[in-house]
Amino acid sequence: VISLHGIRTRGEWQKRMNLDLQAEGFLHEPLDYGYFGALQLLPSSQRAKKIEWFREQYERLRQGKEFLPCVIAHSFGTYIVTQAMEKYPELRFDRIILCGAIVRTDFDWDSVIKAGRVNAVLNQYGGDDRWVRLGARCVAGAGRSGVTGFESSNSQLFQELRKHFSHSDYFYSLNYRESWVPFLRGFDPD
Repeated sequence: VISLHGIRTRGEWQKRMNLDLQAEGFLHEPLDYGYFGALQLLPSSQRAKKIEWFREQYERLRQGKEFLPCVIAHSFGTYIVTQAMEKYPELRFDRIILCGAIVRTDFDWDSVIKAGRVNAVLNQYGGDDRWVRLGARCVAGAGRSGVTGFESSNSQLFQELRKHFSHSDYFYSLNYRESWVPFLRGFDPD
């Protein structure tokens, strides 16, 4: 399982979640691209560097392995993963979990899933997420999927509205154990 944090952090939630994932038998790689400030989001060249970095990390982690990794991404991490998937068709994943996503609502999950590039996607989104709204307005190519969900109705795209959640309310053990771990094991949400 690969995890990827957002901006203005080094992904402390990834380190805390690591214990829960290891207790369930998962190998967890908490990717850390370093502290990335809000103003760094604006130039496309800065975002492009992180997309390239993610592709390099993907290649490193996949080298010599036959299994497809899963991904858990938050905020700018969701943008990095989906932009990398759009640019590099060789990137393939078993399951993807998004939370606080700043991905366009019209992202073409239907084609990605149909092509076998991902088996299933879980999008947990919050009704009280001001950072997604701001990111969608300020970052070229970003979107509001973290507050509205995706437009796709693909049967392998699962969307869970967490009505009272703000941007970082997803990071607690009960959510990992009761929602994320079963999904990563191949169980589809009810």
